[in-house]
Amino acid sequence: MRTKSLGLSIAFMAIFTLALAASAQAGKVKSKVNKAYKLTKCGTVIHIKSGLEWAPDPGYSMNWGKAKKYARDLKRCGHKDWKLPRKSQIYRIYDEGFDSPCRGKSCHKGESFHIHKKLKLGDCCPWTLKKDEDGRITCLNFSTGNEGGMPKSSPQRVLAVRRHKKK
Repeated sequence: MRTKSLGLSIAFMAIFTLALAASAQAGKVKSKVNKAYKLTKCGTVIHIKSGLEWAPDPGYSMNWGKAKKYARDLKRCGHKDWKLPRKSQIYRIYDEGFDSPCRGKSCHKGESFHIHKKLKLGDCCPWTLKKDEDGRITCLNFSTGNEGGMPKSSPQRVLAVRRHKKK
């Protein structure tokens, strides 16, 4: 009886140790993710590795033509060189280390996105500049990681981007 009790105690300790190690590893992953970004005083987010500065979602959806104009006309943090991102740029900020809540009216219960929470994405699939052969615009789904084409008239969110220049 005592041997069985000792065996159970050892098994419990082993499981507890593994769970603690996994928890510590998860904490390391999160800290690496957070170090990849710099938050500015004016509310933008800089992806350090790529040198790209991102303006947060404006809080409403718009068609592709209006999205291009919104980004082009944006004046934020003393800069006016904002634009819609290229497909390769939008992929740089998709990060499964993040699990940020959806902030829009069209969000499904419990929906979250793999993007820095300060970008305040209110719907899954912000616009890019990339057109496919059918004239549809490439969008990346920040919930699933899948890519798809959207009609230009479809209302989507905007994440404007610019090249950050170090001072």
